[in-house]
Amino acid sequence: MNRAVMTLIITAVSTVSYAQSSFITVCQDGTADFETITAALGAARNNGDNEEIRIHFGTYSTASGESFPLLIDFPIELSANDPTDKPVILGNNETSVIWVKSAPVRISGFEITGGVGNLMDYGTDGGGICLDLAHAPVGNVQIDYCHIHTNRCPAYVTWDGCGGAIYCGRVPVGGEIFINDCVIENNHVPGRGGGIFIARRSAVRITATDIKDNTADDFGGGIYQFEDSDVEIHLSRIIRNEVRGDLDEPGTTGLGGGIAVCAGISMPLEVRFVVSGCDIAENIARRRGGGVYVSGSQYGICDINDSVISQNHVPALGEPTYEPDGQGGGIFIAAGAAISVSRSTLYWNDGRREGGGVYIDNLGHATFDETKIEGNESRLRGGGVYLGDNATLICFGSDFIGNATGLDGGAVLFNNMSQADFQNTLFLYNASARGSGGGLYVGGPGAGAMLSHCTLVGQFTATGKSAIYVD
Repeated sequence: MNRAVMTLIITAVSTVSYAQSSFITVCQDGTADFETITAALGAARNNGDNEEIRIHFGTYSTASGESFPLLIDFPIELSANDPTDKPVILGNNETSVIWVKSAPVRISGFEITGGVGNLMDYGTDGGGICLDLAHAPVGNVQIDYCHIHTNRCPAYVTWDGCGGAIYCGRVPVGGEIFINDCVIENNHVPGRGGGIFIARRSAVRITATDIKDNTADDFGGGIYQFEDSDVEIHLSRIIRNEVRGDLDEPGTTGLGGGIAVCAGISMPLEVRFVVSGCDIAENIARRRGGGVYVSGSQYGICDINDSVISQNHVPALGEPTYEPDGQGGGIFIAAGAAISVSRSTLYWNDGRREGGGVYIDNLGHATFDETKIEGNESRLRGGGVYLGDNATLICFGSDFIGNATGLDGGAVLFNNMSQADFQNTLFLYNASARGSGGGLYVGGPGAGAMLSHCTLVGQFTATGKSAIYVD
């Protein structure tokens, strides 16, 4: 991972326990108990015991006798007979491939593709897997060693499209969803969560998983987290996802290329979002938050630790620019929201207009602890960090190195009433190409910066107003 020393993180991953008195086998050549997964699920459901269904390699589709969605409404383990040779479950392009309505459940070792979330006709969101757990018994759902790709949720049959690969919905208190060692790629929704949509009252743990090359139009190219939910992401990669935006709705779309965390939209419900040991890279948002977009997090916890956020991009909807667009290449913190970033690196992110590394909107707050903000760029203001009106920033032992902007504030730009406290912070070789404040630009009434035991070296501006400029 780019320019970062990654801390080893040991994550407790829950597993699902089953009575292993018997198991059912599925193979298309007639040598197993059943030739279809559909038939095996029917038999296990009628049996009434917790069982495992082991599925041999093959492509399981309507052509081979499957009926979709594959409904799991009782406790079961559905697993590949040989996890190194994944069976392919090929959906019918009309509904979700797998619909889970019970717990505990484990789905392990499959390639899942060809699904279409269809809330209107079938009651399912999530193209690949719909976890519809509102009325399930308390228990965990575990998805591991799966390759979930090329699924979608069209807007005309879902709530604007939710969860191209997986929809995580309403886990009963005490239950959790675990997604481990999976690859989630090339899924699409016109709405929210190109890869994964996490609904209210969901507790989701994602570990050692690649979420890549997924797309959405509105929020969260890779992951969308809604309010009143609890999410942890460990040792995973969120890369090359894109939220494309909609020119017909320029003010409400194109937010959070990699991840969008949206709390407090309809009411002040808490959210918990914790990332550790992750690589969030090469994601694109057409409007705001190339890597991560956060709103409403003042109602809970939003932490990023031991991670790299790099080479994310906000090109602006409708190039070359739409007036409010192109903000927060690495992270966008919406009005009033808050985030804490520790022992991490924000490297080489690009905000086309403002906040190449981080954009903190009005009344927003960020804390950086032992974090490096390096090589980020913006065309107008705030190469490293942009502070909106009344925004606040606290930095402990952090570095601003080689950030650049076209106009003002190579490292940090302050707006009206914004405040920052820098302790033991290094500012090295930051630049403003045509404006003022290669290091800090403190502009507007009431803006202020406090520096304690800080070092400023080699800041540059063409105007000569280089290290700290106070307007």
